[in-house]
Amino acid sequence: MTDISHDTTERKLSAAAAAELISALGSSPGRLETLLFRYRNAGFSDREIVVAMAASPRLVNPLGRRR
Repeated sequence: MTDISHDTTERKLSAAAAAELISALGSSPGRLETLLFRYRNAGFSDREIVVAMAASPRLVNPLGRRR
């Protein structure tokens, strides 16, 4: 049986890119779609995009509850 190797190295979006996505998420659906299109075409997976957004300090409340 041959070993299947998986490339486990993932690229990471910059903190500025994640902050820009979070800002668009709350204010402009059209801008969010444009940004997602740009990052997907750059080769980032949806998983990488979500991980970057979740790790961003700009995401104040990940559950969406208002205080």
